[in-house]
Amino acid sequence: MKFNTQFIPSEEDSNTRKIATLISIVLYLFTLLLGYSPINYFLISGLVIIQLYFLITRSQESYEFRNNQLIYTFLFYKKTIDFTSFSLKNGEYKDSYKRKSNGQLIELYNQDKIVCSIKDVHNKYVFDEILSYLETNYPEIKKNEDFKISYLEKSVNVIMLLISFFLLVFTISLYIENYHSNKIQNYDTIKGHLAYQPEIDFSGKKKNRKEYLIFKLKEYPQIKFNLQYEKFIKINGYEFVKTNHQNNVIEFEIFKEDNDYSIKKLAQPYFSSHFNNKKIISIRGLKYDNQNLININPQENNNESYLNLSYFFIIATAIIIIHSLYYLSKILK
Repeated sequence: MKFNTQFIPSEEDSNTRKIATLISIVLYLFTLLLGYSPINYFLISGLVIIQLYFLITRSQESYEFRNNQLIYTFLFYKKTIDFTSFSLKNGEYKDSYKRKSNGQLIELYNQDKIVCSIKDVHNKYVFDEILSYLETNYPEIKKNEDFKISYLEKSVNVIMLLISFFLLVFTISLYIENYHSNKIQNYDTIKGHLAYQPEIDFSGKKKNRKEYLIFKLKEYPQIKFNLQYEKFIKINGYEFVKTNHQNNVIEFEIFKEDNDYSIKKLAQPYFSSHFNNKKIISIRGLKYDNQNLININPQENNNESYLNLSYFFIIATAIIIIHSLYYLSKILK
């Protein structure tokens, strides 16, 4: 006897997928109008994730009973479980939002050992049919026991897996793109006339607020050159802005990559381009009025921030994927 259902059955209108696809395409086109690249990894991933979600959730899930065996099939996954009897339990389920609900649980036994659990929260459209079939064809072990089970909804699992997978691909690619063993950091010198008096701005929240200086050069009107907090303190930024510097000549040392990608507009590595703000450049060295106010720090590395970001997301997404796979594996446990 074989019982088929969708992995995540839905009572909603069959046009849901079409509507979701249309909305996602409209949002994609809208983001392009905001200046995003049409091949932006996150935009394309979003479109693909929506289609994969519907493909997975509408795929057939099969429970086949044959010769004291349960053969579970879903997509490319197949599991065969030998059993001789079953029991039915009543109890309490708690979902990922800590919401509680009453439900039932079928446990399959091989001799005296539990080999499989079928939960009505995961299989509500075929649970009663499976129970009726088992009651007709297999001996029931009477158990006066209640259960309490925490579970993660299939839909949440699928979404977490898909998003985590695409993030993992991105971060591993970002790491590979920026990892260069024993890399020597190169710098370029930018010289120009101050278009305006340097301005003080702030980053962070009130308790951790940090100052930085913004410079604008006449030769590069579209670019903001930022002097970050540590360097702001070195030149005593508040005293620096008290003097009028407009139209004066100033020199900045910046990462060669910033000059290549933000000023010269050369093609940037694909994955790194998602994080590069091409209108803001951090100042690494500063020369003004024939004085070196800020010297280059040889320990600074343009790729370090990308590598640290990659480390964090690789670990985080790997944990989420393992967590989701664990709960998916518990569907029949």
